[in-house]
Amino acid sequence: MAATQGTTSTLLRVKIVLDGAVNGFPETIMVKLAPENSEVLDRFTKLGMYSREIGFYRDIPDPGLSVPKCYYAAEDNSGHFVLLLEDLGIQRKFQGVQDFEAALQQIAGVHAKFWGGEELKGLDWCGEAGRRSLITARIEELRMRGKRLLSAQVKDLVPNHIIDFLLAWVENYHLLLDFVPISPPTLTHGDFNAGQLFIPEDERRGLRVVDWQTARLNSGAVDVACLIIGGLGAGRRPRDLENKLIEFYWNKLTNSGIQSFPRSDFEMDYCFHLCDFLEIFVSHTLELAESERGWMQPFIDGLVWSVDSHHAIKRMHEYLGW
Repeated sequence: MAATQGTTSTLLRVKIVLDGAVNGFPETIMVKLAPENSEVLDRFTKLGMYSREIGFYRDIPDPGLSVPKCYYAAEDNSGHFVLLLEDLGIQRKFQGVQDFEAALQQIAGVHAKFWGGEELKGLDWCGEAGRRSLITARIEELRMRGKRLLSAQVKDLVPNHIIDFLLAWVENYHLLLDFVPISPPTLTHGDFNAGQLFIPEDERRGLRVVDWQTARLNSGAVDVACLIIGGLGAGRRPRDLENKLIEFYWNKLTNSGIQSFPRSDFEMDYCFHLCDFLEIFVSHTLELAESERGWMQPFIDGLVWSVDSHHAIKRMHEYLGW
């Protein structure tokens, strides 16, 4: 049994020894448990993250893309949970346009399958109650983050026009509780980055998407923005490649039957999530010791470049009225 203590949970690979042969029974499984750190457990329980992943595997047997098989899922009222999942074996690193396109094709299929979200709105972890509880928890965190954004240290991370926007973002975030997005909701992963994509060395087995702790009804643009932000890496990003990937996703979405959704609405939502991720990146960096911030700076620079090149701040003033 090998254990790994991750950021939000504990993961174990367990070898199963049977008294006699059982056809089709796995030799190993992955066991996912609550983290040992009580502060981490409390924080992510308040955000509903563990309930979301349990709910995903329990309530959505066919999400429309490849995920690990789930043999068992349960939780209690304290935030502790257990997931028994398929052991996917050895993976290779995410790399190149081919992997981007494989991931975007899968997530576009999910977005199309659950477009409008009607069949999911009654689920407590996924519907309107879940959305409001997540935003409420974010508002609490942003109250603390706002103080950090007023510190002199933030001027070392981003230019002044970004600081002004982030302060307004934090101050007005509570208005999102009653804000109605222009995009129809759909099932989203919510943290759809390369680290959540399991690409086996044997490519015939295909890509699997893991870690559904942030799954909820949202604009599909959140998954596209998250993948591109993380996948294109640090520093100045090739705008033509970013646009090519957005176009690829858009074509897969429309070819899956979503014809009436305006491209301009999707691009507005894409800009919204660029801005939201920028606040998260900057605030997270300010939580680190100064000696540990250097590796985050290139990622922040790349995200600032994307925000500016998409004129996202101007679009958010128009979109949100802040």
